[in-house]
Amino acid sequence: MRWYVLIMAGLLAGQAMAGIYKTYDKNGNAIYSDAPSGGAEEVQTRETMVVPSLPRQVIDQKLNMGDAKKKGAAGAEPSSYQVKITKPLPDAHLQHGDEAFSMEFELTPNLWKGHHVEIYLNGEKIARDKYSPKLDPAELPRGEQRLEVVIVNARGVKVASDAINFNVFQGSEIAPAP
Repeated sequence: MRWYVLIMAGLLAGQAMAGIYKTYDKNGNAIYSDAPSGGAEEVQTRETMVVPSLPRQVIDQKLNMGDAKKKGAAGAEPSSYQVKITKPLPDAHLQHGDEAFSMEFELTPNLWKGHHVEIYLNGEKIARDKYSPKLDPAELPRGEQRLEVVIVNARGVKVASDAINFNVFQGSEIAPAP
């Protein structure tokens, strides 16, 4: 019986130590296997690195406290933000046929969990929690356009906003656009 246990332990240890082998087929494709075949090379494997994850509470706290922690607010929910639209520029002149672009804005402090970004074009909401929606001058009516970014807290109260006006021009055969 003792011999049987030793033989089984030896066989299992051999299987646990089995390597991974690499060979190539006639088309040059790599083939991996746990059983060696003619011309196969053993692949050197490394131990898998395992990094323990942080508890969800710690992750949420770090995300929500980014700038508040720097200011010593100990994780207090921001009551206001500073928001500035950076693209398009205020009073920009766009041609009706210009390429679509992503609008951009800066926001400080970082958006608090549960707060939302709403983007309006000519008073109509075009995006929520989308930080760079595409604007296509070819799809906009010619004339003055109003773009507004609004930050809303978890209770639905507007806490910050920025708005700019820009113009879309459409050339014509008679009078080409400037």
